[in-house]
Parts: sequence; structure tokens; C-alpha cells
Amino acid sequence: MPILWRYIFKGYFKPLLICSASLVLLLLISKSQSIANLVSTQTSAKNILTIALLQIPQILIIALPIAALLASMTLSSSLCENKEIIACLSSGISFKYVFFPLNILSATLSTFNLYNCAELTPKCKIKSFEFIKNFAEETPFNLIKNISKANGSYSYIDFGKPNNEKIVENILLGFQNDSNESMSLVVAKKIEARNTLFTGKNISIITTKKNQNSFDDLFIDNVGKMEMELDPVQYLLKSSPKKEGLETLSFSSLIEKILECNKKSKPQFKNFYELFKRLFYPLSTYFFSILGFSAGLGAGRVKRKSRLFVVFGLPTFTLVCSIIAKSLQPYPYYSIIFLVIPFPLLALISYQFRSKYIRGIE
Repeated sequence: MPILWRYIFKGYFKPLLICSASLVLLLLISKSQSIANLVSTQTSAKNILTIALLQIPQILIIALPIAALLASMTLSSSLCENKEIIACLSSGISFKYVFFPLNILSATLSTFNLYNCAELTPKCKIKSFEFIKNFAEETPFNLIKNISKANGSYSYIDFGKPNNEKIVENILLGFQNDSNESMSLVVAKKIEARNTLFTGKNISIITTKKNQNSFDDLFIDNVGKMEMELDPVQYLLKSSPKKEGLETLSFSSLIEKILECNKKSKPQFKNFYELFKRLFYPLSTYFFSILGFSAGLGAGRVKRKSRLFVVFGLPTFTLVCSIIAKSLQPYPYYSIIFLVIPFPLLALISYQFRSKYIRGIE
């Protein structure tokens, strides 16, 4: 490998790793609701670490483009400050030869993000859901009890020591219903959990509610048997992926589904939207890296602030387009348009930055 290539690789990967690690840690903290709920159940450190690791591929999808932008800008700024690009040009080495290794690095990083976005993340979503579901089904009552305490909600639940993990006796449950301004107290002799179906026996329900005359209405109801659907997984994950959903399909399965629909002459734009969504962040990784390198080039000593506004404004515009596209999911055709719009702009402005530098224009 040429010395110049090794030098560029080293100057690119060092800030890339630092930025990626920092962004992953920051975004992991911001997505820590499910982890915090899991900690509240007093589970083992191994389970907490498993959930955290399953979250990382989803975070890397967004972290890698931003890290690539910062790393490439740091690299080109360093090369220009030390006059190394000018030295290469003076010795007869073309700018394309200097730019080529970064092109390879950007394409490699983009390919990795494509694999992460198209294959690894869907698998991690399914694994995360299955892990939480199995954990919730093993200890449903302790799970609900501990999370109810941790969330500080207007509810209280207590019961004696369970005969086993799915049957408890002598349950006391109190909660406030804000929708109709009522409070209820539920006493049950026995409750049994089977997956998401909870069956209670010998239940007494006492409810108090204010009426229009500022008096309290008291309702007492005795029930011999009551069944209720309750998914404990919802306490840990606000949204759980569906196994039959497009988000959990592998990239090859998604392509097969699109081709199958085309053979039936029934193309579905929602399938194409999912395809473009998985290509969006890998392409962002490549174009952000090229934009950062091009923007870091400077022919003179004066650093223009307007360039920084362009550099950070375009990635912001790109991420805003992805948010708009997500909000337009019921209209996949418009979503695809917003997913495509940023890339011609990124390519054009990157080319202008490089062209000005080669011609010596500040």
C-alpha cells in the first residue's frame, strides 16, 4: 500500500472511531427508556448488556454518516494546514490520486452501513423483541410491580409471594383513571397469567367518582371470574416490531417481495419506500464523507464561516428530509421523493468545493 494511502487511512479512521463512539454513547443514553425499564425490574447485568448491544446497530445507522462528515473534514483540514496536498500537486501527483483513497474509504464505510441497515438492524429488532417478550413471560407479575414503582405513576400493586412465576394470590391493586377522574381499588383472591391473558378469580372492585353535585359516587362490584389481555412487553418497549412487517425483512427478502409484486402487475410503493429508506443512510454516509473532505479544503489562510453554514446546513437538510419522508409514510410516492432530493445537492456542492480548490479559488 502506498505511503500516502496509509497516511490518509490513519488520518480518517482515528477521528471516525472517536466520533462514532461518542455519538453511539450519546444516542444510547437518549434511547435508554427501555434499558431503564429493564433495570427497574432488578434483572441481571447480562440482560441489561444484551439489550444495550442490540440497540447499537440501530444507532449506528444515524451515527456513521455524521461521524464520516466530521472525520473527513478533520482529515482535509489537516492536509491543507500542513500544505501536504500542495506538496503532492507540486511533485506531479494529481488531485484525483489524493482524493481516490478517501473515495474508497467512503464507499467501504457506506457498504458497511448498508449491511447494517439492510441486514443487521432488522435481525437485532427481532432479537430484541423476542428477548424482551421471553423475559416478560417468565416473570410477568414482578415485572409489572417493579415498573409500576419505578415509573412513579398514580398506581399501586402488591401481592404475596407467588406460588410460581405465573400465579399469585391475595392481590391488591389501586389506580387513578384521569380520563373520567375516578379512583379504583381492586382486590383479587388469585390471578393466573398465560402469555398475555390474565385470569382473575373472586375479584372485588371498588370505584369512586365525583358527580356533578360535588359528591362522590361509590360503585362496588364483585366478580367471580374475569379475563383481561395485557402485554407486559409494552412496559419495556413502547413500540415492538411485527414479525410480518417490512422493517424486519432481510434485504434479499425485500427485493424478492418487490419482484413478486411486479410480476403480478401490482407494484406497491410502500415496498419501494422501505427499499429507499434502507438505501438512504448508506448513501448519506458516502455523500457526507465526500462533502466533509471537499469542504475542509482551503486554498488560502482565511477560513470562511459561510462554508461551515453550508457544510452543517446540508446534512441538517438531509436529516429533515428523512423525517418528512417518515411522516409521509401513508403516501410512499412523496416519501421517496424526499428521500432522493438531498443527494444531487450534496454531490453538486461537493464538486464545486473541490473544483474551486483545484483552480486556487478561495
